[in-house]
Amino acid sequence: MEQFFMDWGGHILSAIAIIFTAITFFLSLKANRLQNRVNELDAKIKKYELDKIQKEKEEEKTFELGATIVKIGKRFRLRVYNIGKRTAYNVSARIEGDNIMLSTGKMPFDELEPQRNFEETLLFYDKAPRKFRVIITWQDENQQEYNRTQMCSV
Repeated sequence: MEQFFMDWGGHILSAIAIIFTAITFFLSLKANRLQNRVNELDAKIKKYELDKIQKEKEEEKTFELGATIVKIGKRFRLRVYNIGKRTAYNVSARIEGDNIMLSTGKMPFDELEPQRNFEETLLFYDKAPRKFRVIITWQDENQQEYNRTQMCSV
């Protein structure tokens, strides 16, 4: 038996070492493929985060002003609102249509901050249309003019 181990022992140990080396090689290939996949996913996540940050920066530069009609008691009021992320300056609104008048006591509204609004009274005369256009105009901090036309109804 001792002679057997002396003759074949080295060969058996070499074979076992080759088997462990092959197993280790295949496991490292699998680990490398997995690491490459993790790196790809990490790159996609970073790109997504950068795109999200860029989009948020762009959204901070945009204005979102609008108008809606609100009925309070028997009176109608035009509510001009700012749901954007920038302050709008010299905000005013006008009605495009016949037999509708808008009190302009607050306009131009000097500063309309984000998430704020103001209201003006609407006066309807004979056979006033129930749908009409509201044109909102404003300026940014550099006095550049903007406008938005929106349909409203009562």
